Amino acid sequence: MLKIHKWRHSFAIHCLKNGMDLRKLQKILDHTSLSTTQIYLDVVAQDIQRKYEKIWN
Repeated sequence: MLKIHKWRHSFAIHCLKNGMDLRKLQKILDHTSLSTTQIYLDVVAQDIQRKYEKIWN
């Protein structure tokens, strides 16, 4: 079960980093609530912040 969760998480992050619409991802992951899918946006934002700091600091 843990491997499936990691795959879903990695898939979601990959999709968002490559511009997938959050609503489309919600449907693919079969989340009933958009707020569940929005959790992945925090991970993407943190990754962007780290990359920004690496370049500009």
